[in-house]
Amino acid sequence: MIVTMKKVYLILLNSEKEESLKRLKDLGVIHLEDCAGTSETLEALKEKRDQLNRVLIALSEGTIKKHKPPEDPEAKTREILDLIDGQKRIKEELFQLRKDEDNLTGWGDFNPGDLSFLKEEGVNIRLVQIPKKAALPYLDKKGFYCIDDTTPVYRFAVVDAQEEPPEEAVDFPAAETRAQ
Repeated sequence: MIVTMKKVYLILLNSEKEESLKRLKDLGVIHLEDCAGTSETLEALKEKRDQLNRVLIALSEGTIKKHKPPEDPEAKTREILDLIDGQKRIKEELFQLRKDEDNLTGWGDFNPGDLSFLKEEGVNIRLVQIPKKAALPYLDKKGFYCIDDTTPVYRFAVVDAQEEPPEEAVDFPAAETRAQ
């Protein structure tokens, strides 16, 4: 006679799982099938666990002073995660500022307001960067003044030139916006 099987869900501790399943199998009363549980609650708990792990990693990088636990651990976790995200944004901004500083260094020390003044007076100055190979023919051209030739990209001030810079030339972003 064949009897229909009933499903039974077992919740076991990981440390006792192997031994418990072996004993049940030896009894021959059940057919074992692994079942991974999922639910909104489980996913929310996993998310909290991941957040707490991020906090623990961040805290382990610094010195931890012993003090009493916070009254609202979830709020404190969110606060620490916000601080971690803020630190990441600041590091990215610092990286960009250092990159901008490196780019500005080759242009020398000048007041961007002077460019605006000269433009108002009818002197049009265009700042361009030209790759070395394309820049070499422009070193002796009228209206092209080389400011920096120490990198693979030459920097020129083009002042009322009769000729346009080559296609490879890249205009330097407006000095007024960079200075702010």
